[in-house]
Amino acid sequence: MSAAKRIATVAVDGAAFYFDRGYSYLVPDELAPQVRRGARVTVPFGRGGRVRSALVLSCEDRDACDCAGYKTIATVYDSELCDSPELLDLIDYLKESTFCTWYDAAKAILPAGAGVHIREYLQLTAPDTAPRSETEARVLDCLAAQGGRAELRALCRQLELEPGDRAIAELLRRGALLKTAENRRRYVSDQATSIAATAGYSGKLTAKQQQLYQLLAPCGNTGMPLRAALYQTGVTRSVADRLVRAGAARYFEQYDYKEVFTVESGGEQPVQLTCAQQQIAADIRGRMDSGSWGCDLLYGVTGSGKTVVFVDLIRHALEQGRQAMLLVPEISLTPQVITRFKKLFGQRVAVIHSALSVGQRLSEYRRIRQKEADIVIGTRSAVFAPLENIGLIVLDEEQESSYHSDSAPRYHARDVACWRARRHGAQVVLASATPSIDTYYRAKKGEIALYQLPARYAGAQLPQVQMVDMRAEMAAGAVEDLSRPLRRELQKNLQAGKQSILLLNRRGYHTSATCPTCGAVAKCPHCDIPLTYHRANGRLMCHYCGYSVPMATCCDNCGEPHLRLLGAGTQKLEDELEKALPGARILRMDTDTTASKNAHRTFLEAFSRGEYDVLVGTQMVAKGLDFPGVTLVGVLGIDNLLAGTSYQSYERCFSLVTQVVGRGGRGADAGRAILQTFDPQNRVLQLAAKQDYDTFATEELQARRYLLYPPYCHMAMFSLSATQRESCLQAGRALMEILGQLATGEYAGLPLRLMGPTPFLVERVGDRYRYKIIAKCRKDARTRQLFRTAILQLAEQKKLFGVRLAVDFWPQGEI
Repeated sequence: MSAAKRIATVAVDGAAFYFDRGYSYLVPDELAPQVRRGARVTVPFGRGGRVRSALVLSCEDRDACDCAGYKTIATVYDSELCDSPELLDLIDYLKESTFCTWYDAAKAILPAGAGVHIREYLQLTAPDTAPRSETEARVLDCLAAQGGRAELRALCRQLELEPGDRAIAELLRRGALLKTAENRRRYVSDQATSIAATAGYSGKLTAKQQQLYQLLAPCGNTGMPLRAALYQTGVTRSVADRLVRAGAARYFEQYDYKEVFTVESGGEQPVQLTCAQQQIAADIRGRMDSGSWGCDLLYGVTGSGKTVVFVDLIRHALEQGRQAMLLVPEISLTPQVITRFKKLFGQRVAVIHSALSVGQRLSEYRRIRQKEADIVIGTRSAVFAPLENIGLIVLDEEQESSYHSDSAPRYHARDVACWRARRHGAQVVLASATPSIDTYYRAKKGEIALYQLPARYAGAQLPQVQMVDMRAEMAAGAVEDLSRPLRRELQKNLQAGKQSILLLNRRGYHTSATCPTCGAVAKCPHCDIPLTYHRANGRLMCHYCGYSVPMATCCDNCGEPHLRLLGAGTQKLEDELEKALPGARILRMDTDTTASKNAHRTFLEAFSRGEYDVLVGTQMVAKGLDFPGVTLVGVLGIDNLLAGTSYQSYERCFSLVTQVVGRGGRGADAGRAILQTFDPQNRVLQLAAKQDYDTFATEELQARRYLLYPPYCHMAMFSLSATQRESCLQAGRALMEILGQLATGEYAGLPLRLMGPTPFLVERVGDRYRYKIIAKCRKDARTRQLFRTAILQLAEQKKLFGVRLAVDFWPQGEI
């Protein structure tokens, strides 16, 4: 009987959904101890043997006779997931529920940068090989000119060949070339060499060795970083090496954590909970003590003190010996939140969001893994933090669409939070002044607990809102974007030494450049979208693909020498404010001004210190910020949101207006808000001005019940894209036919309504046409199986190769 061989089943990186399955590989004996479920390895894949990253799904022993022809695992480079059964099970959950691949799920869970770049090289092994074609001759000559070795992709670019070209494959087969691969870490290692003295050493030392030993001795077993020890003593590494060889000291590796948010501990004044806050906190604490999982909605008006309740609950989780997670929807919200919690809890707080450097994110991940931090604060991706004993997960501003990922895996942080809470017996608290309609509906039905804070903290009043009819302003001859009432209130606020916030949810200077003669609009050549004029660099820019071009001097269509710039963005509003408020200190916050590292924190701290009088920005200034000095809020250009194509347009508009209005009057002085609109009688805006969420939600639910929209059904969107419109349409029609056949055949009885294929509002982005199919359905395992079957059947139609397909159960864009 032949000996058994260790076989690993792996899922490879870069696999399309329809061929994302387990592939069997032979495990070399020297790698056997490292290859286990969750390890990430490199393997040769496909006919050309291209080296790819892969995730080990399982391992087993098989008879050697059954392993003939198996390729061999090349290297093991990561074992981060191996010791966490929860995160490994979470990979399976993401794959099953979001239609992603196993490897995409693993990459979402691991910190950004915790991977490798795989570089393949060709090496000339038989210089005297006779080429059999012109292409072979070119490959051999080029390699010889580069010393006999070159990076594969660079060589192919130089010769204008594909990496899998037949000539290269033939040279490899004949042994003229050898292909090798190297793994290079995506990040600089965050491990640093430290040195510690051996206690009680009495041997003979040189003067320099004695100097180093005396520095290290008081540090005990913890030692100190080697670099710091050499710097403080002025000796070289060779002195330390000899000290270690003599047995007087030892080297060891420890993580060199990178500080991500420096805040002095203390200084945070204790806040007295109101009776309502105390009752809510006590009730949720009791649920936490029970050890059973649960989900609660904390619904309170803006400024009602929801964060105070979070602090109390997180402190209780720590007292239980458990851990806590606080998620916020925007990076712009993290500085104030982190500052508050670090003052209260110090280094027990870890921070995770995409604005951190790769090294910082990895350091925070390590601190959590090493149990040096038990409170995690961050944006959507922080829900995957490797906490091992979670007691509480809070999603602040839970209605925000940014909690949903629009790239694989297309998960919602709320779903992942609930999955993990079930696993840990933890409580999930969803908090907002404007909860999502789905969450509010579930709370009213009693599916989740509902807690309300109907009044502002410490008796503060909600701002008074004035609606300004922009039609009347234009009839009166106004040509600026600032209405006369808003201009007057801004001037009053400036004279009174108070601060103001203005929201305009469009960046740039002008939103389009139009020819006054023929009406042609300057559009992106790669996307079906008008270019936006940015005065800061004098260019027309596409906010979808990043294309930019200098401002045109004439119309491309008719040659008219003067283009008309229309619409207003935050840059233009900033200019108008400078003219209307001479001497005012104006701060603009949008993606153009906050692109640099720590920009959010720097700007918000400066505004909080009173260094600016007016803050103008996009939706990043609309929610979660607390500035006691702000007494005036202005809302501009909100009508565009009301005219959106999504069934959620009214909900998003109401939420945005309510949230930004709530930024005012949070201190001792009363707040006021001015809402500019061309439709002052609009029911949504009127309810938002009154901060009357309950009435809005009741009316919105009635409309959705009548039209059959969530929460009365679930919705899924099939997104198709291709470089040719006809290919996209053809794939969409084929998918509709397949879905229809399955729904009336094998899956008969499942509730399913299909609409499409129809183009997206912006049909072409990045030279790819985009179409969609909308499904009103029930979100369960059988429906997901129906969709999987349809995708696999569509993939069998080879003529449709090149069409990308994605499925999303939480479509946050247009519907």
